[in-house]
Amino acid sequence: MNKIRKHSIVFLLIAGLLFIPCGTSALAQDLYGGLDDGVEKMIADFILVRPLGIVATAVGTVMFGLSWPFSA
Repeated sequence: MNKIRKHSIVFLLIAGLLFIPCGTSALAQDLYGGLDDGVEKMIADFILVRPLGIVATAVGTVMFGLSWPFSA
């Protein structure tokens, strides 16, 4: 009996993990399907936000590398 219960729990876990992405992508498609961003927002994203994100990633990587020897 314990073996059947264990197998059913594993099966339900795997099935749940497989079907979760299906529901979230459908929800995201419904929420953001009709948005139309203007040219100004796209230009601001390209010129301002993305380079700041790249710089923040580089700074975070360097800080992690510098602090790595001291964390143990």
